Amino acid sequence: MSQSLRILMIEDDEDDACLLLRELSNAGLRPTHVRVQSAEALKAALAGERWNIVFCDFTMPQFSGRKALEIVKQWDADLPFIYVSGTIAEDVAVEAMKAGAQDYVAKSDLKRLAPIVERELRAAGARRQCRQMEAERQQAFDILRAAQARLEQTHQEIIRKNQEIQTFYYILWHELNTPLTVVRELVSIPLDGVAGPLNKTQSEYLEIAREVCDQLRICINNLFDATRLDTGKLRLELKPLSLGMVVQQATAIMRLTAAEKRIDISEAIEAGLPEAPVDENRMVQIITNLLYNAIKLTPPGGIIRVRTLADPVDPRFLRVSVADSGCGIAMNQRDHLFDRPCQVKSDDVANAQRLDLGLYICRRLVQLHGGRIWVESQWGKGSTFSFTVPRRKPAKSP
Repeated sequence: MSQSLRILMIEDDEDDACLLLRELSNAGLRPTHVRVQSAEALKAALAGERWNIVFCDFTMPQFSGRKALEIVKQWDADLPFIYVSGTIAEDVAVEAMKAGAQDYVAKSDLKRLAPIVERELRAAGARRQCRQMEAERQQAFDILRAAQARLEQTHQEIIRKNQEIQTFYYILWHELNTPLTVVRELVSIPLDGVAGPLNKTQSEYLEIAREVCDQLRICINNLFDATRLDTGKLRLELKPLSLGMVVQQATAIMRLTAAEKRIDISEAIEAGLPEAPVDENRMVQIITNLLYNAIKLTPPGGIIRVRTLADPVDPRFLRVSVADSGCGIAMNQRDHLFDRPCQVKSDDVANAQRLDLGLYICRRLVQLHGGRIWVESQWGKGSTFSFTVPRRKPAKSP
C-alpha cells in the first residue's frame, strides 16, 4: 500500500513523533505531518488545512488529551482521532473511546498503528458518506415539507375560491332566473290569449321572445350546473329506475320543440331491460341536452331516433343513443366536443350551430353515474351521441 497521509499530531516529544512516522512509513504509507502542543496551535492547524487523521498523546505537561479530543470533535466529528500514549490506563482508554476517540495505541506497541489507521480511514469515509446522505435526506425532507406547506396553502386557497365561485354563480343564477321567469310569464299571457287577440306578426314576435327566454334559462341553468360540477358540489341520488321510462319522459319534453322545426322524434326501447341505478332528474337532463343539440343540428323535416338497449360491447352496461339526420360533425371537431362550448360548422356558415355547456355537463354527469359518453358522426349524414350507465351501482357511490 502506498497512500499519502496528512497527519495532525498532538505530541510534546519529538522523538516519539519520529518513531510514529517511521512506523507508518515502514508500513507503506507516505505521511506528512504538523505537530502541535497547545489548544491554540491545534485550533489554528484545524482551521488551516484538511487532515486525514489525528494522533494525540494522552498526557502532556501543558495540554490535556481529553481537551484535544473535545476540540477536534467539535471541529469535525468524522475526523479519526487516535490516542498514542505510553501512560494511558485501560479503563481511561475505554472512557476516551466513549467520548469520541476511535482507538488507542500504546507507544510500546506501534506495530498495531498502521492497521488501525487503514481501518479508521475507511470508517471515516463511510461516516462522512452517511452524514452527507443524512444531510441530503434532511434537505430533501425540508424541501418536501415546504412544498407540502405550499400545497396545503394552495389547496385552502382553491377551496376558498371555489366557494366564492359557487356563491357568485348562485347569486347570478338567482338574480337572472327570477326576472327571466317573470318576463317569460308576461310574454306567455298575451300568447295564451288572456290579454286579448293578437295579429300574426305580434304572435310571431312574442313567440320568438318566449323561445329566447327558454334558451336563456337553459344557458343559465347549464352555467350553474357546470360550476357545481367543477367545484364538486353536485351530488347524485341514485335509485333503481327503468331507463326506458326515463328516456320516454325526456323525449316527451323535447317533442314539442322538435315539432316546431318539423323534426320527427321516435324512441325504441329494447324489451326486458333491467332497472339501473340512476339519478332520474340528472338522467332526464342528459337526454334532453342531447336531444336539444340534435334538434339544433338537424334541418327542418329531419328525423331523430332515440334507442335504449343493452350495451352490445359490455353487458354490464345499458346504452342510450340519440341519432340525428343533421349536418354531422367533422373529425377534427370531435376531440374537444365534450370539453367546452364549441361551434359545429356546416356548409352554410350562417347555419353554423354553437353547442353550449350542455355536452360538457352531459359528460360530467355520465361519468358521475359510472358510464362513458361518445359521438359517432359522418360529415353531411348526421351524428349519433351515445352514453352508457352501469346496471349496478358503482363501487364508489358519487
